[in-house]
Amino acid sequence: MLSDIQETLDYDKRSLNGINRIIEIEKPDLVILGGDNCDGTILKTEEELRKYSDIFSKPMESRKIPWAHVFGNHDHDIEIDNIKKTKICAK
Repeated sequence: MLSDIQETLDYDKRSLNGINRIIEIEKPDLVILGGDNCDGTILKTEEELRKYSDIFSKPMESRKIPWAHVFGNHDHDIEIDNIKKTKICAK
């Protein structure tokens, strides 16, 4: 389980590298993103959220590891309907 990534499209590369490293070491069967997956005060549009979701789901997607997410308060800061957000993040 990973939580509180709280990044933006201008993310710190160490965050993504850390996620990749954890997955390489732990070899999980499932990854849960436990909330505050992004900084919703910075990400504003559906397109920005889609790009961000593509970046931060790639560590799991590229390895064919199932993953799921829940929204935290920072994810709710994006002023997009929750159903749309879920569809964007769940692909």
